[in-house]
Amino acid sequence: MNISRVFLRKIPLILIVILVIIIVFPLLFISIASRIITYLSTPSDLKKAKKLGEKLAETRNSQIIVVVAHPDDVDWYAGGTLGRLHQNNNKITVVLGTSGEKGNNSTPNLGKIREEEQKEAGRILGYDEIIFLRFPDRGLQPDNKFKEELRKIFAKRKPDILFTFDIEKEGYIYHHSDHRAAGKAALEIVKEFEGIKKIYLFHSSAANVIFDISKTVDLKTNALNAHKSLASNTISRIFGFLPSFTRSNTRRYMYNSNPQIEKKTGIKYAEFFREEK
Repeated sequence: MNISRVFLRKIPLILIVILVIIIVFPLLFISIASRIITYLSTPSDLKKAKKLGEKLAETRNSQIIVVVAHPDDVDWYAGGTLGRLHQNNNKITVVLGTSGEKGNNSTPNLGKIREEEQKEAGRILGYDEIIFLRFPDRGLQPDNKFKEELRKIFAKRKPDILFTFDIEKEGYIYHHSDHRAAGKAALEIVKEFEGIKKIYLFHSSAANVIFDISKTVDLKTNALNAHKSLASNTISRIFGFLPSFTRSNTRRYMYNSNPQIEKKTGIKYAEFFREEK
């Protein structure tokens, strides 16, 4: 009986320990992993990278095409940058290889839902046109069909600048075959169009451009929140219940910045790119 009473008294303590393990450890892992990824992805020459970012920010009256694989790709990797470039009177066309219909494997008509979410995110950030090619999710290929669709779009819009995935020096941790397919197809097609003056690659392990998104970080956050069907938004909602200090620090690492970068460049929130020479 005494043993049973002692055990019953310890149940609240055991529950608290379990709760701490469930909540604190994942958050600690996310924080540490985010710091490591940010450190590895940070351009080595911060001053030069900042200047290249400032030069990009001066872009006016240009046609910009972004080629990605799924809804939310563009907002996650370049939303803050494109939001600011839109404010500079640049025209932004976003091309999605798939509609992300296999994003969580359970929601009926998920492709249509994610398309609507992407349209809302695009409205928030100011994308002028969003084109859904609707190739199979998790099966996108850089084949002739995909490249021919891109070729038609490039020929009609006559872009000056291309944003897409870095496939030569791919970023750390998260790799997706659809991302590689989107980047490979776009970079093969771009060779046919001499009018494209600049190429900026995201999700890169060799970034050389830091773009200041401090003025558009709220727009980017709102755009990401528009993708309600994604599991990542569950994480965002969990973060919403955390103390403001924890939320602010999580946000910093989500947006590729840290106190050291801010101290050296004055940039609080950033997006990184590799400018293709």
